[in-house]
Amino acid sequence: IAGLSMGGYGAVKAALTHPDRYFACGSFSGVLAFEVLAADKGRQRPQEFPFLEDDVKNPSTSPNNPLNLLSPEKEVDLYVSCGLQDPLLPATKLFEERAQMLGVKAKFVYRDGAHDWDFWEEEIQNFLSHVFD
Repeated sequence: IAGLSMGGYGAVKAALTHPDRYFACGSFSGVLAFEVLAADKGRQRPQEFPFLEDDVKNPSTSPNNPLNLLSPEKEVDLYVSCGLQDPLLPATKLFEERAQMLGVKAKFVYRDGAHDWDFWEEEIQNFLSHVFD
């Protein structure tokens, strides 16, 4: 399973909620830490994520926050990438820190790129190579 942007969030949530159903998960510029959304008051636009309003208000207890779903017992091959110019980079870095702290195996890729198709097209190919080569 894989997705980009909000789909990257959905892919990670699905894979970590049901690790028995997925052997690999790719997230490209995913929304992976609600703490970053909650802290970014200047940019936060609730109308973008109305279904996550309560989760963003209380990220540390949200059952939908990817940070709270990480566990080394969930054996899913995680591939996470984010562009260095992407506004979601801090969320991805926070997700990586938590994964490392918990001993979760994952591949994190950071390179030049923004929150756009130029970045995602290449990362989709990189993910497929990572999984199938």
